[in-house]
Amino acid sequence: MISKAKSCPGGTALFHYVVNEDKGYELLRNGLSGVTPKELYSDMAILQNQNLKCKNNTISIVLSPTIEDSSRMSDDQLKELTKGFLKEMSLDPRLNQFIAFVHTEKDHKHLHILLNRVKSDGRLINDSFISKKAQDAAHKLALEYGWTSAKDLKKTKELERKESTKEVRSIIRKAHYLVLKGKPKNLITYQKEMAKY
Repeated sequence: MISKAKSCPGGTALFHYVVNEDKGYELLRNGLSGVTPKELYSDMAILQNQNLKCKNNTISIVLSPTIEDSSRMSDDQLKELTKGFLKEMSLDPRLNQFIAFVHTEKDHKHLHILLNRVKSDGRLINDSFISKKAQDAAHKLALEYGWTSAKDLKKTKELERKESTKEVRSIIRKAHYLVLKGKPKNLITYQKEMAKY
């Protein structure tokens, strides 16, 4: 599972992208009563107007399980994932204003969460190192539920790359020795012979 999180200005364009019936469906929300993307943004803006100094007043999160994992996930599991992820990020899904939307237009289901960074008292949710925290939270949840984590995928790809590199080096080494057996007269002859392999 891969996760991305960042603080951003929000806005209706972001809400139109995330809350889009052509891309998927709404999974979960808290503290929002709007129906359209514009209404949802307006609902969040009420709290955001309590702290006008904050420009990046929306936290945008994407949770993307692997194709295999997402194909087996029910809506209840996705809701559990959303709540568990928010809790791992030290965000309370019962207190913080957010909407979670499932996108299904690609090969696999993935979640978009738009969360109001401004709390009901006007204070801000700390967004320091939010991207790193999101990656750690996703890894922890993936391990907990037996899903594939981004760290697991990275390790697998690194091993595959190392094996592939070993194989290529072996092929080059064999060709090199075969060419040297022919005792090439100069570098150009060596290069031409190597090109044959």
